[in-house]
Amino acid sequence: MGSIVKRKNADGTARYRGLIRIERDGYPSFSQSKTFSKKALAEAWVKKREAEIEANPEIMLKREAKSMRLRDVIIKYLDELGDQFGRTHNMSLILISKLPIGAKQINTLRREDYTAFADARLNGKYDGLRAITPATLNGDIMGIRSVLKQAKLAWGLDVNLNEFEDAVLGLRHSRKVSSSIKRTRTPTSDELQELTTYFYAKWMIGKTTYPMHLIIWLAIYTARRQEELTRLRIDDFVDGWWLVRNAKNPRGSMGNHINTKVRDNALPIIDALKVDKVRATMRRGNKHWDNELLLPLSPRNISAMFTRACKLKGIDDLRYHDLRHEAATRLAEQRLTVPEMQQVTGHDSWSSLQRYVNVTPRKTVLEFDRAMQVAMLAWQDGRY
Repeated sequence: MGSIVKRKNADGTARYRGLIRIERDGYPSFSQSKTFSKKALAEAWVKKREAEIEANPEIMLKREAKSMRLRDVIIKYLDELGDQFGRTHNMSLILISKLPIGAKQINTLRREDYTAFADARLNGKYDGLRAITPATLNGDIMGIRSVLKQAKLAWGLDVNLNEFEDAVLGLRHSRKVSSSIKRTRTPTSDELQELTTYFYAKWMIGKTTYPMHLIIWLAIYTARRQEELTRLRIDDFVDGWWLVRNAKNPRGSMGNHINTKVRDNALPIIDALKVDKVRATMRRGNKHWDNELLLPLSPRNISAMFTRACKLKGIDDLRYHDLRHEAATRLAEQRLTVPEMQQVTGHDSWSSLQRYVNVTPRKTVLEFDRAMQVAMLAWQDGRY
């Protein structure tokens, strides 16, 4: 029987996934799904596919048990599961599907195919693509593993997972694949002040509908990623705790909800984002406005604006995600225990936060109220 599942994208727009699952004696388990922008389109697709399968089950069901090209398996995987994962995971798989390995039948893939793919990626041998790092290759390998496991375990396709895992062991042994290096970069007080003043001035002269001078500090005081900030529902904030929907987890999937503690220093910023005038500005030209969200904005735009501002102000090697590192550093400086830090950051493992435990507190740390005082004075004095 077919079903329709409603989901919401990071920008708040609704998507409808039509899903068909069939168990029939004499045939392999069959499942297929496709995502649409309207519920009526999803319902029509389900109805049409069910009719086709009913009319010709031999072709529609047994075809799924045969081998497929890796490219087609990736497309099917993204069609059915893509909305559960982050953009980086999905874009990596789309790229892989277009490379020579994507044209191979998955039942013929052997360790030498995976090794050749890895070497070509590391050495920039694919036309139009730069050489990548072992850490980036690790992301590609994880993506391929997810697709192959789904193909074998869920769809019953002929996949030799041992060949893949043996190839990965060889790549790790030769250090061609490695985990990403943990960044330790945090913004200095001067950099935070520069960014606050710059974003405040842009907001005051009406050059932006994004209150970035508030967003960056909300990120620091809540330890939330930009995607999570833009999914925060106002009604989910209850008694000092905020339910973060579709929080990222280590596997990259987007289906888990976590309760996180909101500290008092974030409350003035949250209140400021609820002011009618601020919300009216954010709503201007926003096609995907959702009044139930605290920040119904594009997470990609938030990151892009931060990057452009850093470049303009000559701030080197600072990324938006470093604000989350800054948040954890501040919690450690305030001598919170790891479990107390987890309540705020939402990390599900101690190991992710233990490196902060013995951090040496900085002598001076800029806070939001002081940063805004300086920004307002600079604006009043005409220095921006």
